[in-house]
Amino acid sequence: MQINDENSNNRYIIKKCSQEGIIINNINYKKTILLNLKILISPWEIDNIKDLKEKHLLYIVKTNPKILIIGSGKNHIHIDNKLIFLLYSNNIGCEIMNSYAACRTYNLLAMDNRNVCSILFPV
Repeated sequence: MQINDENSNNRYIIKKCSQEGIIINNINYKKTILLNLKILISPWEIDNIKDLKEKHLLYIVKTNPKILIIGSGKNHIHIDNKLIFLLYSNNIGCEIMNSYAACRTYNLLAMDNRNVCSILFPV
C-alpha cells in the first residue's frame, strides 16, 4: 500500500506499508515500531501483539497521547480488555486495526497535528 500524503511539519510520516516493511522518512522498518510525531523506536520491545502486556503500555501512558493506534499486523486481533481499560483510565483512546489501516489512520491524525501514538506490528 502506497501512502502519498506528506506534511513536512511532522517529523515522522509513513510513506508505505507492505509485507517488505513500513517505510518512514525513507527508511524501511521490518520490526515492530513505536511511533509518535517525535519518537520512533524500532525494533520495539515485542514482535507479536499477543505478547502485549501492561508494562509495555506504561511507557506510552507516560508520553500522554490522546489516542493510541495499534496496527496488529496483517489481520485485526483483539487485545486484553485490561489493557484497554489501562489506556482509557489514563484518558487515552485506543483503536486496533490491521497495520495497513493503522498506517493510514496514523498519518491522517498526525497531519491534523493530533497527539497520536502508534504501535505497528509487521504485516
